[in-house]
Amino acid sequence: MRLGLAARLVRHEELVAKLAEAEAGRLAQSKGAKLAQDELRVKEQDLQNEGAEMGLVFITRDRAIDDAQEARKAEAKAKLKAHSLQRRLDRSNEVNRHFCLDHKKLMRAHAELSRKHSKDLTDINTHLVDLSQQKVDPRLAALRDRLADTEKLKTRYQR
Repeated sequence: MRLGLAARLVRHEELVAKLAEAEAGRLAQSKGAKLAQDELRVKEQDLQNEGAEMGLVFITRDRAIDDAQEARKAEAKAKLKAHSLQRRLDRSNEVNRHFCLDHKKLMRAHAELSRKHSKDLTDINTHLVDLSQQKVDPRLAALRDRLADTEKLKTRYQR
């Protein structure tokens, strides 16, 4: 019986050791499973973060594309406005050039008219002098005749 008891005791100790070993294995396996689950959670979180980051990158890219399109539209509008302003400036310069040419023509015509007017005034003055001379000559002749008559009368009365 002692042998049976000792064998049982050994057997019991073996069973306890196996149970402890199994419990330790189960704990180790449980810790490993927990570590694996934790690792999976971390990887899942990383994937979610990367997915969120990718979403933000896509949103940022879409906004950059929209901003670039708006900038191109604004640039095109600015070019059209500049082109329109350039055309208006060109037309204005052309009108100013024509005004300048017309002004030069008017100034030449004015100078020509002034010259003709001066010539006409000179001719008028010459004619007036001639007319005056023509009127003065007969009067002068009449006055000379009167003076001669007066001189004759004077000499007659003095004698």
